[in-house]
Amino acid sequence: PDYSSESFSAEYIYGKLYPGRKFNTQVFKNLAGGLMRIAEEYLVQFGIKRQRSEYLLQLSEELQHRRITRSAGKLIKKTNKHLEESKYDTLYFGKMFRLLKSEAQFLRNKNDFKGMSQLERRSAAYLFFQFFTEFGYAVTEIKAIEANLNINIKNEQLYKFAGSKAVNEFLSVMRSRADVHQEVIEIYSLMVKLAINQTDEATFSKMNILFKNNLDKFNRIGMHQLFILLISACNRLESIDKDKYRRISFELMKQMVERDAYSAEIYIPMNLAT
Repeated sequence: PDYSSESFSAEYIYGKLYPGRKFNTQVFKNLAGGLMRIAEEYLVQFGIKRQRSEYLLQLSEELQHRRITRSAGKLIKKTNKHLEESKYDTLYFGKMFRLLKSEAQFLRNKNDFKGMSQLERRSAAYLFFQFFTEFGYAVTEIKAIEANLNINIKNEQLYKFAGSKAVNEFLSVMRSRADVHQEVIEIYSLMVKLAINQTDEATFSKMNILFKNNLDKFNRIGMHQLFILLISACNRLESIDKDKYRRISFELMKQMVERDAYSAEIYIPMNLAT
């Protein structure tokens, strides 16, 4: 319908809602404001629902807050199964952290404090790894625009963090996890290392090969993040071998387009949402 038509006015709508009554501006404003709030709530609910993992996590958390233990237990299993079948991006680890925290709360409500303590320790590793991967992606973004911002990040400071004892201990924990693909852990570990030093040919080569062999383990956002880093590194590595890295960059861009991962902005039909 043509809602921009001049005949489609506030008075026209009011007349359809209240036939025979004189137009009241305040009443119409109240109605329009109420409809806008309903529309906004619908958009939020629709957005959450089409992201299946977010929908399940939020529902699980709300059930826990209300101590609806039986339903929460079933939903936790369902959410866990869904995440196990999901593909990866940097947000995956934060979702696992939330799931484990929800499961820990479930055990606490059942007075299983030993099981709760074990889950709390597991959840900490996932929370760290989300931070670690987001850190790597953030460094990639900053380095891509640092010239425009007139800043210079010292690699030595970043290496000090990435190579710290605490980081290595958490990485060791993640590498021992049976419920996470080890190739994914290794790719993200290489991502952080390459983000810090994008002219590291050995790290670039290792990550590029490993990523190419494991593309199907990542969703669209996850692929986009990793493609962007590799292409950014190629631009810097051209100073070492211009022809070689320009060719690799072109191949990466071609793969990114073929995989529909050129943009991290997504619209996913509800039945396909992860």
